[in-house]
Amino acid sequence: MYKSYTINIIIAIVSIYSSIVGCSAPIEYELTSYTVPSQSDDIINISDLSEWSKELQLETSENSLLSTVRDVKLYESHLFVADINKILIFDLGGKLVDKISNQGDGPGEYNGIVTFAIDPKSGNIYIASDSRILIYDKFFNFKKEVKLSHGTDYIHFSEGNLYMFLKTYSNKIEDGFTNEAFLRKASSDLEIEFTIPVKSVFLKEEMVGNYQYMHYISENKDGTFLYFPVLTRENLLRDTVYQIVEKDLQPVIKLNFEKKQVIDDDGFKELQILNILNSNSYLICEYDQERQRRLFIQNKVSGESFVAKNGILDSKKDPVILRPLDLKNDLFFYIKTAKFSNRSKEELNPIIGIVKLR
Repeated sequence: MYKSYTINIIIAIVSIYSSIVGCSAPIEYELTSYTVPSQSDDIINISDLSEWSKELQLETSENSLLSTVRDVKLYESHLFVADINKILIFDLGGKLVDKISNQGDGPGEYNGIVTFAIDPKSGNIYIASDSRILIYDKFFNFKKEVKLSHGTDYIHFSEGNLYMFLKTYSNKIEDGFTNEAFLRKASSDLEIEFTIPVKSVFLKEEMVGNYQYMHYISENKDGTFLYFPVLTRENLLRDTVYQIVEKDLQPVIKLNFEKKQVIDDDGFKELQILNILNSNSYLICEYDQERQRRLFIQNKVSGESFVAKNGILDSKKDPVILRPLDLKNDLFFYIKTAKFSNRSKEELNPIIGIVKLR
């Protein structure tokens, strides 16, 4: 079932320019490379990989109805589950405990949730909505609101700091347009410390590419890491993970796909990387190959790896995609739509699976 691949260590020479002395000597970074085979493995079950797993049927009631789940966070033995309009808090039995659903235009209210994060130290909850970030305390009381110059696509707490990932689209230049991506670091009070340009993608025509589940930042015991995909049409594969070190992005992991990148006759990429997650023991890449979803999972400790079509199989043999819950402890979640049991009743809330990988 498993295939073993040799980890190649490549030394990447990157020139770093100091703002104090001008140009400094090149610094060597160790770039770890993993091979992603073009062929998938046999059926892969969660039980083959996990130390334990658990599925929670979220309570379905008038106060707990969810549309499509956008993200899930774990804090103090509770699951914070967000759809586009609200955040509901469930216990680990799936029972509704509380909610943050202040929809509107007034103070402490929001029109849609783009992304959210929880400060692990204070328990404060940060919600990005349009070009604002709203802060609630751990008891779900509104504290403050900060307006930003641009909307924020993703936020993540790491070591007491809030990282904000933002993008601007269709910036007009002489020969076409650019889509820009930036990483900002801020304090817990949302005071901006610095901004790092991440990517500038040139386009001959206006084009936007988005995916519902974006996990730009991974945090494990070795540090904080960034992967940024480009989902617009380009004959290039963004296959590198960067570590955030002070005000610098240092390349540390590269995926070598045996399948080469090609733009087909309809303008679609043969390969489309969506997410790369870097936990303590695993590297997980979610991608499309020839328009079929795949999951590459690399055990960084044993060296074993495999590719699963459509995802790995849960206890009911349904394919699921693993998403980050607590990467320092190799903890992931997945989302399943509950099946109808009685058509006379309201559709059940989704099922959230929690997986602890070995």
